[in-house]
Order: sequence, then C-alpha cells, then structure tokens
Amino acid sequence: MPDQPAPPGPPRWVKILATLTLTVLLLVLAVKLLSGGQHGPMRHFSPPATEDHP
Repeated sequence: MPDQPAPPGPPRWVKILATLTLTVLLLVLAVKLLSGGQHGPMRHFSPPATEDHP
C-alpha cells in the first residue's frame, strides 16, 4: 500500500491571523492582570449611599 500524501495545511493568511489574534488576546489578558482591578466602566459611578439622610 503506497503512502498517501498528507493533505495541505492551512493557508498562510490563516496562520498569520491566528497568530495575531492569539497575541492580541494574550496582551489584553496581561494588561488586565497587571493593571489591577481599578479600571472598567463602573469606576466612573459613585458607590451607592449607605447612610439614610433625614
């Protein structure tokens, strides 16, 4: 039984896009982990009042 040729791999643009996507995701994750938890959309809102004012 002769060896069958391997099917062609993914195109170059797919490999490049996958590499860029993974790199961007890792950078975003690193920034989120290293910047602390003080960033995000809710940081601009004041905390709810805990005291009752007469």
